[in-house]
Amino acid sequence: HLTNGGAVSWADFAETILRHSKGPKPPVKKIATPPGHRPAKRPLNSVLSLEKSRTVLGIELRPWNQALLDFIKDYEELSLK
Repeated sequence: HLTNGGAVSWADFAETILRHSKGPKPPVKKIATPPGHRPAKRPLNSVLSLEKSRTVLGIELRPWNQALLDFIKDYEELSLK
């Protein structure tokens, strides 16, 4: 797996999308998943490491929020055409 840099919760990701997108801004309710609520065990911290992309591939990925803002901008520009 490969991802942009940084860490973010699903709620913070949704809030960032809403904050920078046009249209309605419904509230995002942050909730915790109760222990034992999922069929598979999950780690407390599942942030992916970018160490191999840097050292093996020589790729330095930008932060997730920068990539997201670029995506939103491009998407909104394309939807206007």
